[in-house]
Parts: sequence; structure tokens; C-alpha cells
Amino acid sequence: MLKTRRPPGRGSWSLRLADRYLGVPLVLVVGSLRRKAKTVPQFSSVGLMATAAIGDTILLAGIVSDLRDHFPEKKLVLFTGGSNHEVALLFKGLDEVVRLPTHNPLEAVRMLREKRLDVLVDFGPWPRINALYSLLSGARFTLGFRTSGQYRHYGYDRFVEHSAKLHEIENHRNLMRALGVDSKSLPCIDVDVPLVSGVQPKTYIVFHAWSSGYKSHLREWPEEYWVELAARVVPLGFDIVLTGAPCDLARTQELHSKIGPQIEPVRDSQGAARRSRRGQRQHRDHASGGGRWERGRGDQRTYLRVEVGTSRRPGGFRQYGLAGLRILELGFRV
Repeated sequence: MLKTRRPPGRGSWSLRLADRYLGVPLVLVVGSLRRKAKTVPQFSSVGLMATAAIGDTILLAGIVSDLRDHFPEKKLVLFTGGSNHEVALLFKGLDEVVRLPTHNPLEAVRMLREKRLDVLVDFGPWPRINALYSLLSGARFTLGFRTSGQYRHYGYDRFVEHSAKLHEIENHRNLMRALGVDSKSLPCIDVDVPLVSGVQPKTYIVFHAWSSGYKSHLREWPEEYWVELAARVVPLGFDIVLTGAPCDLARTQELHSKIGPQIEPVRDSQGAARRSRRGQRQHRDHASGGGRWERGRGDQRTYLRVEVGTSRRPGGFRQYGLAGLRILELGFRV
């Protein structure tokens, strides 16, 4: 398996050390100086903060849908980082999506305060910097997680326990219950955007094989699992699109070279999905991330509708396994 060097971010040791050894005392001191709101005030605007991780952000799609149904007249603003901004733009129900410059905390705080939020909900369970953003955001009421050993909950007016015994979507729903919203919707992205050049409108299964951040390799399936899954879904009538970030290009091409020989005999035996040599070249250019990709956009524009089942960092299948049952119906071992 090829190794790729990712840009500094969630997996950076220097940032992690700074977040812990500077972040913890800062949150404690600044949090002690701020008078805590005891109840949720009357509000007209709600900010949602998710500054990293595409997978975690996708889980918010159901939350956003339920918030919009519950508060049809309220303004909903989602604050993202750089890595998850593009996928957040696909959500329906939001009034605004704001990309925070997470490596420039002063500017990020300025942008948060500029929105004059009534309520700010932080969906990040780990970084102290998010708790600092909440403290300095100017929001009248802040809500976030208390995660064991992280000492970040001092930044919120009200906190909810983040549990490793729950699927992450249930942790998110617990935050919503603190606002009086009983969120039950599964995450779903239903958009109407042009498909990427070379991919024709039809039913695809999107394989996003790569992870990022701290110990990202522990959150990735072995290649042979993807190859076997491809061999199982093609007979069901699906085509496959491989996605990844620009830094994943080499590994995506390698995975494509291993999947191709496994699925072409299945296609030929069923007389399905035969393409011209030119069509194959176009599809391969897109699926393996050829020169057509735009930075940050390759992941999000290859499909029309996705019902999400997602996995995350180590914590057990219960917490980071499939959010729905659709993938389990394939009978593939997870």
C-alpha cells in the first residue's frame, strides 16, 4: 500500500500537543470568567460547529433536517473547517455555511462574533480549540460535549456526556435533545448538481477508502475488503466510483488497478455495463482521480442521493459502525 503525506491538520503532533497543553488551561481560565447561562434563551439564530472530518460532518445531515423541521423560522448557520466545507455545502435546510480559518484562531473568532449568534452548538468531542471558539463566539448560549479526559466542557453553558458506548449519531442526537429537539432522521444527502465530467447519470456506489487525522490507518479497511465488496455489488447492477482527496490520488489509482480485474469478468458474464474504450478511459480518469479533480470537490459531486452508513476512529462497531442497514443487506463482513 502506498503511503501519502497529508497536509498538516488533525493528525499533526504539534497541533495536538498545543491543543492539549495550551488548550486545557485556556479553556479552564476563560471558562471560569464567563457567567454561565442556566437556561436556553429565546433565540432566532443557531450556529452549528463542525470544524473537521467529512464523515462526522455527513452525520449532521439528519440533524440539520430535523432542526429545520423543528425551527422553520430560525436562522441556521453551519461553521466548518477547510476539509469538510464542500460536503457541508450540499446540505439542505441551512441558511449559510461558513468556512472558519481554523489555523488562524483570531480570525475564526472574529467571524463567529460577526454572526451575532443566539445559540452555538459544538459537535466536536475532542479539540479544546472548539471550546475556546464557543467561549469567545459571543453567543448567548453554548452547548457541547464533555468527553472523558479532555477537560473541554468548561467552555459551554450546558454540556452533554460524549459516550463511547453510543454510535456517534446518537451522541449528536443527545446534543439536540438538550435544545428540545428529538432528532431521529438518518443522514441523507439529496442534491441536484451537475455530475462530474465522465460520469453519466445512473446508480453508483461510491467507495471512499481513505481516512485522515490521528492514526488514520486504524480507520481504513484493508484493500482486499474493498476488492471483495466491489465483486459483490457489481452483480447487483451498480457501477462503482472511487473518491478521495488530491493527496489520495496515487492510492486511489492503485486500488482501481486491483478492483478492475475482479469486476470486469462479472460485467462480461452478465452482459452489463459494457462501455466503449473511450468511455472506460473517461470513467477511469474520474474514478481514480485523474487530472480533472478540483481540490476539495472530488468527493462530493459524483452522486445524486446517498443514504449514509459510516465508520470512524477506533471505538468499537457500536460507536463508529454503520448508521443504517442498507450496506449490511449485501451480506459483506464488516
